[in-house]
Amino acid sequence: MKGTIINCVGELVCQRFGDDKWAEILERSGLEGDVKFMYTCDVGDRTVFRILDNSCAVLGISVAEVADAFGDHWINVYAGRIYKSYFAHLASFEDFIKGLDSIHARVTSDIPNARPPRFEVFDVEPGVLRLNYISDRALVDFAAGLVRGVGRYFDIDVDVSVLSNGEIEVRIHE
Repeated sequence: MKGTIINCVGELVCQRFGDDKWAEILERSGLEGDVKFMYTCDVGDRTVFRILDNSCAVLGISVAEVADAFGDHWINVYAGRIYKSYFAHLASFEDFIKGLDSIHARVTSDIPNARPPRFEVFDVEPGVLRLNYISDRALVDFAAGLVRGVGRYFDIDVDVSVLSNGEIEVRIHE
């Protein structure tokens, strides 16, 4: 994964739980407490998973709670500062969700070794979307957290259900 993901997790932990918790997570993950990641640098998946697992342990929260916190922070704080130009033109929740795949493609087009998840989005019925999450990393909970974050971004209520390791259902309540 790219360093920007870990930078976002670190920012989130420091802001919500304190710098000492982030330092503990990094130490438990075998990293120096003052380590910084370049946005486009490669961080091994095993390192990222260690950081996520240790985040759960140190913060006393579940993977789903970390995923939701990450998704909310990524969409409503972090990406808005760094990547907003890639999604500022999307005027609605549905436009944003249906544009996820193209956003990932544009953001990563010039980044060597980028392997972002892919998304296929289908209308099931009015107000219900089905997302196929395509990735070998099995981080579907994080994709669901991002969808919830997009709901908050547009100030709409959404029910997001992980149906399988590659499938998410979204019910939109406007």
